[in-house]
This record gives sequence, C-alpha cells and structure tokens, in this order.
Amino acid sequence: MSTSVRNKNNLYIDITNTYELINSRNKYLIETALNISSDQIDISEDEYINKNDPTSKLIISDIPNKQNRILRPKGIIISDSYNNIAFPIKYPRVDTFKFDLLQLNTTFKERYGNFNLHFLPWHFVIEFIKTNYFIFNTRPINQQFPLTTDEVNSIILKNSITIDDRTKQFLKYKPFNFKDAIHILIIGDSNIDIYTNQIYELMSYNCINPILQQWGYPKTLWNKIWFLNIGKKFNISVMEQYIKPI
Repeated sequence: MSTSVRNKNNLYIDITNTYELINSRNKYLIETALNISSDQIDISEDEYINKNDPTSKLIISDIPNKQNRILRPKGIIISDSYNNIAFPIKYPRVDTFKFDLLQLNTTFKERYGNFNLHFLPWHFVIEFIKTNYFIFNTRPINQQFPLTTDEVNSIILKNSITIDDRTKQFLKYKPFNFKDAIHILIIGDSNIDIYTNQIYELMSYNCINPILQQWGYPKTLWNKIWFLNIGKKFNISVMEQYIKPI
C-alpha cells in the first residue's frame, strides 16, 4: 500500500485504500496498513462477502457527475455516528480500539441500503484504533452528501430524533445546504467517548484547514463549521485552537 497519500504520521487513509481495506476484509492487509494486531480486527467467519457486490467496484463506478458535484463547499458539518441526524448508527456506540469502520459500513448498508449508495455518505470518517485516531476518506471531496437540508429535517421529524440547540439553529437559519457541505463523521457517541488532543489536531490538519485554505474561507467557526448533535465530551474550544485558515 502506498504511503504517499497519507500524512506524516501515516494516520490518514485515502479513499482508494480505505475501500480496499473495507471490501477485501483481508486481515493481513488491514494489519499491515494500520499497524494493528489481528485481535483488533473483528471479522466474523460467516460474514457475508459477495465479490459481485457493487461496492467492490466503488472507485470506478461511483464517479461524481454534474448533478452531484460540489463546485465549491459551502461549509463543514461535524457529527458523530450515534447521534447523527441524517443516518444514525447505534452500533458501535463507543468507539473501541478495533477497526470499527468495518462494522459501521456493514451496519450502514443493512439499515440504509435503500439509498443504494456506493460510497458512505460522509467524506471523512474518524475512529480510534489501538492507540491512535485514523482518518479515512470515505467519499470523494467533490461529491455531494446524498440528502438536502430539507430531507434531513423530514427524517428528524418522521423519526422524532432528539436534536440540540445548535442543530435547531442550523435547520432554522439554513446557512448552507447539507448537500453542499463537507461531512466529517466521528465513530461513536460524543456524549460518552473520551477524546485526546490528537483527534482535534488530525481533524484540523487533514480535513478542515485544507478546505478553508483551498477556498479562501476565514476562520469563521460558527458560520462555516457546524457541530451538529455533538455531545459534551467533544471539546469544541480545543478544536478551535487547531483551526488555521488563511
């Protein structure tokens, strides 16, 4: 596996390598790429694997087109998987030291397979494995999120999803459309997970700062960056210290 696309700490996995790990489910490949042991890879012996599954051809079959392309990201949305307002995933609730992206991908396809998505809906997924946080690029940066703000709001109302005040503000004032944002997902429940400074630094270094810098956005944390249904364990004040736009 090439390391040229990963950051200096080898904790960023590009989209091609991300789906190679997810789809192959090869323990040796995962161990080598992430430098973890086999007991940190949870793959049941009877897990369904279909080589004809369209997700095995993700990289060539789900190319962005004019209809679903982001010409200019309007903002960044950060959420966790457990309290997610668009696609809540209740397992795993607490991010473990294992490679939980495998389970998250399986659970997403089981619950939301009717969307027929080739890629996961979020552009980045962050999880804690062994002793480090890893950032996985799980959606092309120039490809839209699959739902609009109004569609997400309908899901919230239909399923009586509890939302915090910040999320209510977003849905009320609609600073930008859900479809036109870069989405970052943190595996787990940010009300009970414990985070080290590494997650804030890596998220800023690999996901947020490049977007702000590429598109010339100033450091407008509460205008361009929205934390939706993020719990009390995630320290937004610490996050802000690492955000360095132009």
